[in-house]
Amino acid sequence: MTGAILFHGDDHDIIVAAMRKKAMELLEVSSVEALLCHGDYQEVAPTSKSYLYSMETIHSVVEESCLPPYRGKKRIIALHAVDRMLPVHANALLKTLEDAPLNFIMMLTTTAYDVIIKTILSRVQKEHVRGSKELDDYSLQLKHMVQMVNEDKYESFFKEVELLDKLISEDNMVSEGKFRHFLELFMKVYLSVDAPDNLFAARSGHIQKRIHNALIAFQGNIRVKHIIENLFLESQLQSYNTQ
Repeated sequence: MTGAILFHGDDHDIIVAAMRKKAMELLEVSSVEALLCHGDYQEVAPTSKSYLYSMETIHSVVEESCLPPYRGKKRIIALHAVDRMLPVHANALLKTLEDAPLNFIMMLTTTAYDVIIKTILSRVQKEHVRGSKELDDYSLQLKHMVQMVNEDKYESFFKEVELLDKLISEDNMVSEGKFRHFLELFMKVYLSVDAPDNLFAARSGHIQKRIHNALIAFQGNIRVKHIIENLFLESQLQSYNTQ
């Protein structure tokens, strides 16, 4: 693997999630919390009022890149928003990007790929991270699944869940972004059903709580299919109970 990886796309949150997922794999940790507390992982971002990197920050990154790992076999420094570097700052990183120690990896993020200078682009591995606008639209599939549950066609429903599990989980780099996208659509589908105001409010509050719990379960490495099944069936039960 190259000593530097640039994660780029149009959604900052999804890019950061993809970068952290890769870092978790490399450092062999199982949660974002464990990653952020790991002695061999560091995240750096611009701190000035103009949201630009300072030369002091860049020099610190270069010095840190020369240190050996504290706990494992790799050290990782992640630089957010590298498009917020002036050319002089970017040039100061070139030697580190080109001659990084074998046990060091620099991860870079940007939502402005075209702004990155060519000398940086030529020295990094590039990972395009699909943003929310590029993710699949599951709306029709969700509506069909709601209909299956309403008609007690559970065998067909579980087959659709298996398919969704594969679609959402097939690309580990963007699976969290895909799942968040799916959950947002889930809410829209359920809240688009005509209902009295009191029923609408009750359903809205319950589904928002269920989505919050679903994201926690996802971060805990619970299989997507099990989360979806519970999300559908428990939300459907709540819908019946409020009628």
